[in-house]
Amino acid sequence: MPDYTFKPAPIGQPQTWRLKGRSLTQDSMPPASLSTVTEIIFGNDLVKNHWISVLELKSGEQTIAKIQCSDRSSGAQRPHMLALVEGVLAELERIQPDLTVRWSASAAIGAWGIALVGVGIGLFGLNMVWTGLAEPSGRGLAFGFGAGGLALAAFLIWCGQPWKGNPPLPISEMRERVAHIRANISK
Repeated sequence: MPDYTFKPAPIGQPQTWRLKGRSLTQDSMPPASLSTVTEIIFGNDLVKNHWISVLELKSGEQTIAKIQCSDRSSGAQRPHMLALVEGVLAELERIQPDLTVRWSASAAIGAWGIALVGVGIGLFGLNMVWTGLAEPSGRGLAFGFGAGGLALAAFLIWCGQPWKGNPPLPISEMRERVAHIRANISK
């Protein structure tokens, strides 16, 4: 298997990761045995024009490997890191096909954010309806804005659906998503 070298952050030294069979190594950490992995967590988030990608491998409660890279949207480091992630997922799929991959907690934050914006707009809509009931002049306009606000609120809350969470994905599906992300990084 090839070596994967990338800088985990724009400022910093490159790291070289090696995937040899069931073992994942990096110079600054002890080898991680992929056959002991019990949980896989993947995150890919955009924060202020920087993508932060993380693959965390756990054995029980202990993190045995954490591969991460922070790079500009058009940066050259993330494709190498994501290639490593694809390789690790392929090996895990081969030796532990029943494992699933969980999205990081940051994905749920976005869903809650959308739903909370919907709640705010819903409160505005209720206020407009209440105003329409209290004030006879402009009642139609208040009811119109109120109904529009309530409809938009219901739509946003339904779109966010934070109560659903992110269901874990089969390794093969997550590997396809990582390949898609890597293929679409602008250069």
